[in-house]
Amino acid sequence: MPDCSLEPTDHVTAELASHCVYKGWLANDERLIEAYGAPDVTSSLPFAGDGASFDFKDCSPSDGPIDPVVCTWTTEAVSGDGTEGIFVMRMHVGVETEADGYRVNKIELEPPS
Repeated sequence: MPDCSLEPTDHVTAELASHCVYKGWLANDERLIEAYGAPDVTSSLPFAGDGASFDFKDCSPSDGPIDPVVCTWTTEAVSGDGTEGIFVMRMHVGVETEADGYRVNKIELEPPS
């Protein structure tokens, strides 16, 4: 996993923003999350707790007009209703400024169907 400084000094790529928000979510580190994401961006996610583990898949262009990139993470797990399958976490990443780079603006978690 990449190094995530609380005060990024270089241009932040979409991948770095996604990885650092994920790392902050796992550690329940609000300062790290807010260094690379919008305030409260992880508030819709469950508490990560011990053993949470998503695999980074990729960052790709989005069809959305606001956030040009979506970074995808997946894990195989059991949902609250007992359904087994693949959970997909999509991080919508947008450019804050050309100089600073990307920030995670929204996260969607899709349970298995």
